[in-house]
Amino acid sequence: MSLANRLAEAAGDVPVMVAGASPDSELLAAYADAGADRVALSLPTQPEAETLRTLDAFAGLVSTFR
Repeated sequence: MSLANRLAEAAGDVPVMVAGASPDSELLAAYADAGADRVALSLPTQPEAETLRTLDAFAGLVSTFR
């Protein structure tokens, strides 16, 4: 059974938040399909400029799931 299926089965009517997820569009789609209400992406510790670029990339990635 896939992670997404286990999540859907375990959650039932309880809101689900996934924390520390990888910024992978297929994984995020699987969480969305499984009914996750929120997904928090893991943000690596980096210098400021790199962090801002990473956040911009995250914004583009998650915009399809809003």
